[in-house]
Amino acid sequence: HWLPAWPYNLPGRRNLVKYSNSKEKAFINVSSIMRVEGLEETRNAYTKAKEEEQRQEQGDQIDLQFSFPDSQTACHRFPAGATIAFVKMIIEQNHSVESAKQVLKLGEKTLIDPLSLRDYFPSGSEAKIDVQLK
Repeated sequence: HWLPAWPYNLPGRRNLVKYSNSKEKAFINVSSIMRVEGLEETRNAYTKAKEEEQRQEQGDQIDLQFSFPDSQTACHRFPAGATIAFVKMIIEQNHSVESAKQVLKLGEKTLIDPLSLRDYFPSGSEAKIDVQLK
């Protein structure tokens, strides 16, 4: 059960309200509490900001062309922030090549699982990847 809030007026802290329940005590800055009528606008702004943050985190798209040992080829588009492990998972799902058996090569360079595509390619680029088996 929430205990009633009471003003906590220390110099320079006029807008703070102290509240507590049986487990925690905290201060709330009441000047930053949203008005109910602005809730939908605030929710939309938050959603847009979160989408922008995710877009920046993932970066631009990178197009990869895969060459498989059986001479097949395939193209896939990935976010620049995707990891090599994620790329291997997509290859496994779409081309039935087990992730653990895949070795992705860019020329002579082996692409390492924990790194992202951004570590190997500039955003918006295209690349040819050889899929080899262990």
